[in-house]
Amino acid sequence: MNKLRKVVLVTYPDSFTLEEAKSLVDSADRRNVGVFTQKYLSHSQYGIGSGKRIHKKI
Repeated sequence: MNKLRKVVLVTYPDSFTLEEAKSLVDSADRRNVGVFTQKYLSHSQYGIGSGKRIHKKI
């Protein structure tokens, strides 16, 4: 069995965008291990602020 690479989604909270992001992960043969939704995505490396990264332990 081939191991899938793990990814954490960072996306907007609306249902269409969330489902689209999940579909892209599936089509890229990756395994979704978590989802962050943000009303405003920052321009940081991961699209989320340092406080949320620490809170979720990425």
